[in-house]
Amino acid sequence: MIQNTVSNDVMGELRDYLKAHPDFEKAFKEAFELARTYNIPQFEDPKFVPYKIETFENYLRFYGDMLKWAPSETSDGKNVYYHLCMFYFVIDLDPVKRYQTPIDPTSKKPWTWLSDWLISYAKAVGKFLDTEESLNAETLKSFNVYGMDQYPHFPGTWKTFNQFFARYIDPRVRPIAQGPNVIVSPADATFGGSWPIDSKAEVIIKGLPWKISELLGDHSVYANHFDGGYFAHSYLAPSDYHRQHTPVAGIVKERKVIEGLCYLQVIAKPDENGQMGLSAVRSEFNMPDDPGYQFIQARGVVVIDTKGFGDFGLVAVCPIGMAQVSSVVLNDNIKEGHYVEKGQEISHFQMGGSDIVVLFENNVQITARKDVHYKVGEEIAKFIAPGRC
Repeated sequence: MIQNTVSNDVMGELRDYLKAHPDFEKAFKEAFELARTYNIPQFEDPKFVPYKIETFENYLRFYGDMLKWAPSETSDGKNVYYHLCMFYFVIDLDPVKRYQTPIDPTSKKPWTWLSDWLISYAKAVGKFLDTEESLNAETLKSFNVYGMDQYPHFPGTWKTFNQFFARYIDPRVRPIAQGPNVIVSPADATFGGSWPIDSKAEVIIKGLPWKISELLGDHSVYANHFDGGYFAHSYLAPSDYHRQHTPVAGIVKERKVIEGLCYLQVIAKPDENGQMGLSAVRSEFNMPDDPGYQFIQARGVVVIDTKGFGDFGLVAVCPIGMAQVSSVVLNDNIKEGHYVEKGQEISHFQMGGSDIVVLFENNVQITARKDVHYKVGEEIAKFIAPGRC
């Protein structure tokens, strides 16, 4: 539960902008009023916040409180999830959504003011989560619902929430599937699907052509190596293990972090009677996490060459930062020209939900099933000989 109201420069920036731009303020208020019609219980539940979010001013207060919130969990393991949803739900609704940089292959800098502000907000949250005020014995205990028996040092010696969030797992509970042609999951994540990469090195998602060069960065010399291959996408929930590992063995050819936008796709799903809005008894949050966002969000890039270690071409692993803090931290020992073994740790996320994308150059059969959760080291695909299906 959020404990008290705080002030912060980033909230001052938002309030100043609202005053100076009445059209934006009007759009934001209209989106808030629309959100209220969905009968989302978190707007009303005093167990979620110690006050009802009945007015736009209440909602801005919630934004301010989030900047100094020491995260804690409830017995259903959804408290962190709900807090993230509440923050982005209104932002994702029209008409205020129109003030964000669009999720579009043509989106380029300069980003809109609101998109830049969301990055600043996320960084402010991250700064607090690096302090000792962000974690205490009581809040840490609440995370037992995350299956903490898998972590060797719980309750551990973590001093900050970010240290806890990026906790190490006992490697014995994440065995790496063997076999030279077996590709393993790089993260504890729910598989969202795979899409072919065409001859133009583009992925067509909902009719939009997303360029692999955008995902890997305009200066990547490997951007056009993945035509004819596959784009595979998975989603990590806040309760998942948040360190990432290599899906294959090989030589690191490229590693970098790309600055990007701060997004979280949140919608309201119908109640048990299929109703939404004022006619709904109760609506729930849902994060569809459609592919496409990943091309313009903060992300890491690790390109691995399997030549000499199965000779299956290039594989790129892209951890995608989402929501607060939208951060990807690549391990210092993952260096260009160095060998990595299958299942070796390469990076970690800080607070927030996250994605991970894997690109395959060719000769791959995806064995993972959509909407199924896979753990690090479990098979998600296989390399196959050319000419075989």
